[in-house]
Amino acid sequence: MMYKVLLADDERIILEGISSMIQWHSFGASLVGAVQNGMEAYQLILRERPHIVISDIKMPGMGGLELIEKVSRDHPSIRFILLTGFGQFEYAKKAMAYGVRHYLLKPCNESHITASLASVISELKKEESAERVKSDLELVRPHIRKHALQELIKGGKKAAEGYLRFFPERQTIELILFALEDTGRLSALQKLAAGILGSSVIASVRMNDAVVFAAEPSELIAEKIDRVKKQTEKQFHAVPAAAVSGRGEIGDAASLYEKARGRLAKQLITASCQPSVLVRKMLDLIQREAANPKLSLKWAARNVLYMNPDYLGKLFKQDTGEKFSSYVTKVRIEKAIAMMKQKNGITISSLAEESGFGDNPKYFSLVFKKYTGYTPSEYRKEKS
Repeated sequence: MMYKVLLADDERIILEGISSMIQWHSFGASLVGAVQNGMEAYQLILRERPHIVISDIKMPGMGGLELIEKVSRDHPSIRFILLTGFGQFEYAKKAMAYGVRHYLLKPCNESHITASLASVISELKKEESAERVKSDLELVRPHIRKHALQELIKGGKKAAEGYLRFFPERQTIELILFALEDTGRLSALQKLAAGILGSSVIASVRMNDAVVFAAEPSELIAEKIDRVKKQTEKQFHAVPAAAVSGRGEIGDAASLYEKARGRLAKQLITASCQPSVLVRKMLDLIQREAANPKLSLKWAARNVLYMNPDYLGKLFKQDTGEKFSSYVTKVRIEKAIAMMKQKNGITISSLAEESGFGDNPKYFSLVFKKYTGYTPSEYRKEKS
């Protein structure tokens, strides 16, 4: 990059001399201005934002010290090289409070100026290099901490001591674990939970069939976990199991993980004995829409649940032990039987229509007989 330099000195001969004697481009620098007082220098600094200012200490209007004070307050990265007359070193001492390290005694020759200029540019390059390294480290830090957390959990405290340097010393954390029955959605869950848990998250990693977050302890963790559950149910029609380890040091991640994992396992066992949230929605939908002749797995998937019908059918069979269509038929026939008991004079056509078979009483009668062993008329006589 090209470093911008500004000159400020009330003596025109010095100003012109320095401007012309220095081969600015040989230093990777360009002279953006040469002014004779501090006020002009300050205005030019605001406009040009130079990297380096070569300034006299004593100037009319605004001296070098006042200029340094104003600029350092708002633009501390700008470097100053001060030109001082004999007996002005008391001023120079004051400038040191603002980090000024380069002083030249007037009259100064080319070699003194170029040496100072080269030194300041070298310092700027080192700072830029350090800043780039810091920036690169910030980019990779989440990945480093992710790997470090994984190793701390897997290896225990002794085996993973080398990874502790990637975290603040003796940092207090708590581990939060989330799990979903549909493990294919864990990555999406991890992203969703990270957004809700926010800046408290130190690192997160997938461990087997769960997502693990190492987070700074907070009184809001329970509230945030509840938000994760609600948002996951809204997006994926499933509520994740969640468990918190309790507080401990980052070096104890392995034991904290075991605690949380045990709590998570209990939740998963309980959940496995109950229909999933999505299947419960499907069961409610069948009860609600049983009289609708359009009710089918594809209709429910497309118009109500907005999900893949094959996936829904597989999940329904897995949780209930029945095919969706068979369950719908069973509910419709049971509703027809209930109506026959409630409405003695109801016709077969009305029964077919009100139980979801539309205007096809013949098909309704066939299905009814297959389910009960009787035609609707025979069933009515048998049960009356």
